[in-house]
Amino acid sequence: MARSLPVGQPLGYLGIKEVNPPDTYIANRAPTSDDYRYDVFDEWLDSSTNDLYKMSYKSGTTAIWVQIGDASGVLTTLSADDGGTATPTSAIIALTGNNGLETTATGSTLTYQFTPVASGYTGSQIEFAQSAIQTTDATTTDLITIDLAEGEMVSLEARINAFRSDYTESLIARIFTGARRQTTGNVSIINSNLDIFEDSAGAPIVAVIADIVNQELTITFTGEVGKTYNVVASYNYHKTLTDS
Repeated sequence: MARSLPVGQPLGYLGIKEVNPPDTYIANRAPTSDDYRYDVFDEWLDSSTNDLYKMSYKSGTTAIWVQIGDASGVLTTLSADDGGTATPTSAIIALTGNNGLETTATGSTLTYQFTPVASGYTGSQIEFAQSAIQTTDATTTDLITIDLAEGEMVSLEARINAFRSDYTESLIARIFTGARRQTTGNVSIINSNLDIFEDSAGAPIVAVIADIVNQELTITFTGEVGKTYNVVASYNYHKTLTDS
């Protein structure tokens, strides 16, 4: 036999505010601190932009509304611990202050950077990144490039996988190298430790180069005649620049 609710006693609201549950309001604008005639946890939809806000606090005639979403579904701003804001642009997010955190995406290269350096060492950093290339017919191609300003040095650690496109041959390499540039000179290699292991019929080449035209520390890959290689490098480098 079906049961019905007692007259005058509908199913009760079981949320966090039984007497006055949170509500949602729609207006053709964003809320302001003067919109205090609402309750904490109430939501406000700005119909002009489809942005959604929630009241997080109010005291007297002042309210605090926090944006909790927008029409595009993307991050719009980040609040820094120094009171400023960082606005993401394209594929870059940067947090600035005493410590810096940044990720960038350029083509097939993804970079993560963390910069916890003091005054006098501005420009010093450590970066973690990946890069991917394809070479055909023994074409020498830049795999990793690191710019060096005058008075800057860098140490680099990298692991490289190179796989022939038909999966019949491969190469792995491990690199530890470093380069420096004088204030009135060109990039020069400090030293390099390069280990290469491969099972190919020919001899693919991984090389460490001081590019004095572009003033870069460069890692290149050269495949084999008539063969296509897909190459991925995972690497980190420690750069030092100081005016001390």
